[in-house]
Amino acid sequence: MFKTIMVCLDGSKLAEQVLPVAVEMAQRNEGKLVLFRTIIEYALISPNIPGYSGISVQTGNFAKRLEENLELASSYLDSMSELINKETGLTVKVDISLGSPGKSIVEYAENNGIDLVVLATHGHGGLERIVFGSNADYVLKRSPFPNLILRPKSVNESNDIVLFSDSPLKKILVCLDGSHLAEQILPYAVEQARLFRSKLVLLRVIQTPVSEVTISPKATAPVAEKENEYYSLEEKEATNYLLSIADSYQQSAIDSEWAIVQGDNPEETIVDYARKNNFNMIAMCTHGRGGLNRLVLGSVADHVLRNAEMPLLILKPRHNVL
Repeated sequence: MFKTIMVCLDGSKLAEQVLPVAVEMAQRNEGKLVLFRTIIEYALISPNIPGYSGISVQTGNFAKRLEENLELASSYLDSMSELINKETGLTVKVDISLGSPGKSIVEYAENNGIDLVVLATHGHGGLERIVFGSNADYVLKRSPFPNLILRPKSVNESNDIVLFSDSPLKKILVCLDGSHLAEQILPYAVEQARLFRSKLVLLRVIQTPVSEVTISPKATAPVAEKENEYYSLEEKEATNYLLSIADSYQQSAIDSEWAIVQGDNPEETIVDYARKNNFNMIAMCTHGRGGLNRLVLGSVADHVLRNAEMPLLILKPRHNVL
């Protein structure tokens, strides 16, 4: 399924932390890697006038610096390609683009038959950034293909490049909400579970109903009864839904389970459940019941991206899939 895997690098140790998972994905899928880097080709000068967006200019010094950056990037990617090929036997291609990183990634993937884009949420910007990495954010909002996102850990002081994962993909958590939009991640997650011989766990979070605050003791019992009734109905529907999906994959020799968890905040519940149960990957769509009309990355997926400690296989679903 993931025959051509695009790995986005920027020369930083943070970005290189995606290499082990990308290499393992390529090996299991019998695919090839494309090491990709973007070099910004312009300088933006603004006279600091309100409403003035600035102009792109190229000076002699900037042209020289651009040429130097291209040479450095080419040398870096070539050496990385040689190392990966030598250590793994994988076919590796390198490519460099000029322009805006996020836009370049999406355009290159669309025009070159990329099946999966792998990137870190931060690169040169460092882990001190509070917001979600802008390039990864751009890619997720606009890409029609699956993306594998990794939130890197602290930088390893060693100059050694790590190519092999010390966390085998044994357990994959698939987040579903009962919608056809959310289900679009299933084929990708199931295929990886088959290739890696992983356990596939389907998770449905039932959000705890919000009750109005009351000071009347007589109202306490009816409110609690309504909450229990709500949860019982939601649990029954979720059980039937997850059972039907899990049963279909059991027949395909996929080791699958399902779980229903109640929580006040679905996003926090997902992260907490994944952490406590030692999952190696989370798979989900950026939108589910919320619809595709939202301009920003779905809040649940956004929170999981910011807080999950394991790689996230994520897809922006198509609205016209029934």
